[in-house]
Amino acid sequence: SSYTISDFVAPTQQIRKVFDADLTIWMNTISKSRFNDTNNIFEKPDYIEVEVTNFDYNINDILKRIIQ
Repeated sequence: SSYTISDFVAPTQQIRKVFDADLTIWMNTISKSRFNDTNNIFEKPDYIEVEVTNFDYNINDILKRIIQ
């Protein structure tokens, strides 16, 4: 098996649907980006497998949540 990890801003449900990820990790660590156009169109994800809410996280804890 092989895996690919993609890291990018996907501010709308439509963009996320087109990408069609097998697993979504939402880095919910800021309330606003520095880009107003992104802030204006941002939609909270309907479904996520893992949410990270701050940068004081332990990567091993996140990996355990993903594996579950």
